Order: sequence, then structure tokens, then C-alpha cells
Amino acid sequence: MILQAYVPASGDIFYSPYFRTTVCVFQPAGLWSLFITYAINNDMTGAKEGWTKPVPFYTFSIDPACEANQAKYPYAGHVYPDYDPTGKTMLISWTNCNRVSMTTITWK
Repeated sequence: MILQAYVPASGDIFYSPYFRTTVCVFQPAGLWSLFITYAINNDMTGAKEGWTKPVPFYTFSIDPACEANQAKYPYAGHVYPDYDPTGKTMLISWTNCNRVSMTTITWK
């Protein structure tokens, strides 16, 4: 099972030309990080070979304007795989305190 220890709140599954396999990026409910896992041998269903163990790769920052607000929990974490056709750079967005934040990460 892909998400044995996690309850995803949001996420995206897509083919990554950079990793050359199907990738799942998700934000578990109640956590402040995005996690990544990939299909072993591009077996998207995981029925034959499964998925790798999910690992955190990005921790959300909190908008300073939200510090006094009770709604500090970041939610709706997503990636936009088409931002970079090579898949090396990934655009990330999340919402916090009714404000959308965005950043990019570049894989090594």
C-alpha cells in the first residue's frame, strides 16, 4: 500500500520525466511537509512491485501575517509538474491563513 502510515490531505500523481517513473507527491493530514514516493519500475498501481517508502522533501513556511491567527496550519499542498518540462524543477503551492504561497525546488 502506497500510504500505509499516512492519511493524505492533498496530493498529485504524475509521470516525471526527471525520475522516469510515476511519482506521488502528497501532504499528509496534520503535517507541515510534502512527501514524495515513486512507483517501482513505473508500476503505477503498485500491484506488482509497489511504491517506495514516502519521504518528506519540503517543509512549508508560515506566512508571518498568520502568526497571530489561530489558522497556522498549511493545507492544500500541490505540485505543478508541467512548470518545467524536464521535471528537474518543481513548482509547489500551499494555502495558509487564506493566502496562497508558492516556491520552486530543483532536484539534484
